[in-house]
Amino acid sequence: MARMVLPHSTGQRSTGDGTTKRQTTKKPTRKAPPAESVPAATRRRGQESLLLASTAQLRGGERVVEQDAQRRARRRRQAVRHIRQMEAVIERVRLPAMGNFQLRRPTLAGFKRWPASRIASAVILLVVMALVIWVQSDLQWFVYRENVTINGLTYANADQIYQASAIDSWNLFWLSPSAIRERLVELPTVADAQVALRLPNQVLIDVQEEQPVALWVTQSGNYWLLPDGTALPEPAQPKAGLLQIIDHQSDAKGLDDPAGAKIDPGVLQSALALTAYLPAVEQIYFNAGYGLNFHLPDSGAWVYWGDGADMEKKYTNLIGIERHLRTEGTQPKIIDVRFDKPILK
Repeated sequence: MARMVLPHSTGQRSTGDGTTKRQTTKKPTRKAPPAESVPAATRRRGQESLLLASTAQLRGGERVVEQDAQRRARRRRQAVRHIRQMEAVIERVRLPAMGNFQLRRPTLAGFKRWPASRIASAVILLVVMALVIWVQSDLQWFVYRENVTINGLTYANADQIYQASAIDSWNLFWLSPSAIRERLVELPTVADAQVALRLPNQVLIDVQEEQPVALWVTQSGNYWLLPDGTALPEPAQPKAGLLQIIDHQSDAKGLDDPAGAKIDPGVLQSALALTAYLPAVEQIYFNAGYGLNFHLPDSGAWVYWGDGADMEKKYTNLIGIERHLRTEGTQPKIIDVRFDKPILK
């Protein structure tokens, strides 16, 4: 039996004339890399820019981390300080004398003889002590600016209210709403305040602001005047209906306040008392020479009122002069009621 030889599969194939032809495979040619289209200098500048940007981001992140670490360390120190204050208070507490009491090391047999009520009391005592230590040491029970909500403000500064409350970094259980209110009402801008505490470290403050009673108009600006004479820069949204005290040279500023942040309370009270006699007067001028002076309503006369002394007498003289002039049909330009005998000009 003849043996049939099969051609190898190494790339040889048979042709029609009986000869074999080796099949060759083409190897893929490697393409040459494209020439660089970006100059080397430009590429270096881009790399340097990326490096600088990365360095700036790293430094910014390090700065934030450092500030956060400093904030945590500061709060930790404040917590330790409050704990030491509490320990100092506890040390001042005097315990009653125990006589000949001697502390003996308990034995297992002694514990077995304890009643269930005594064991329960001991467990409760340990739990309470652990709870007190946790509350006085964990930062989540301490108050910071982000834990305080202040409502009711229109012109007062919230940060000033927070500083005046004196609650920064204090444990919530050490705070007294009534004490916080007493500190806040001492501010000239606060008429009253309501304080509420919420676990674990929330403080709610509802402020009732002092309302302005007059507007002080000066060359340096306009100011709201509070009842005690405190001058606050007029907000962007003015309040209608306020008495205007026009004092261009700021002659009415308090003698003890050269900065001009407060008007002389005597001038303010005199102006308010004057409007009680003459409600139609909406603008009162003030200068060092004549004191209070104003335009008499429904008349062409200008009135020199002076200070707040003898208000009833000045008003009586002014009304009498006005009736007399109306009867005679004459109209002076100036009515001076600063003295005992009025002067007409």
